[in-house]
Amino acid sequence: LYFATGAAHAPHHAPADWIARFKGRFDMGWDKARAQILKNQKALGIVARNTALPPRPEAMADWDSLSPPEKALHARQMEVFAAALAHADAQFGRMLDALERRGELDNTLIVIVSDNGASAEGGPAGSYNELLFAGAGLPSAQQNLPFLNRWGGPETHPHYALGWAVAGNTPGRNYKQTTYEGGTRTPLVIAWPKGIAARGELRGQFVHASDIAPTLLAAAGVEPARTVNNVRQVPFEGHDFRLTFATT
Repeated sequence: LYFATGAAHAPHHAPADWIARFKGRFDMGWDKARAQILKNQKALGIVARNTALPPRPEAMADWDSLSPPEKALHARQMEVFAAALAHADAQFGRMLDALERRGELDNTLIVIVSDNGASAEGGPAGSYNELLFAGAGLPSAQQNLPFLNRWGGPETHPHYALGWAVAGNTPGRNYKQTTYEGGTRTPLVIAWPKGIAARGELRGQFVHASDIAPTLLAAAGVEPARTVNNVRQVPFEGHDFRLTFATT
């Protein structure tokens, strides 16, 4: 099964009660959020202890320089983003619960991967309608503020400010569509209780999205089809990375 949700790609939408769960959670702003994310990553061993935050992009405002209404706007943007992601996670959890009830979860290979870096198309102030960036120009904070309490609902098609994209890519630099690791590198999480003995371990090998399909076929003991609908298939570009299941 390939399960691809819209979360957390823009536009960011979520039920109102889910958005309410995150009220106030991002009032600290993106600068402090970046620092806390990096601290957590170091504690988990995801990054080296001497990893430092990259400098802010020029268009990213110092959170403390923002006015109270601007801070409220940007905090709301991230509350909606978090709600959209959490709501999608909950639906994924329902699938896992169903597999567990059927006694199939332990022998299910689960691969989770995200899009290629958090996105900055919302611009410095975010956008109540993400499609504006394609031609009409990005709105200012003042143009966004009338949508503050409606952000994430059916009257908006929103995207958050680029400051949150930078925070989301910690400790990578910049964001999606740039050549820095903040734009091209994403986490990969794999679970398969009956096929992977290790639990909760980190792997340092670098793999590519094109490696996933060959790995899944190999793990299932399935040979790739040589022809589909009488069309000869080209070989996969990716490689089987099952060796990483057992070695760091």
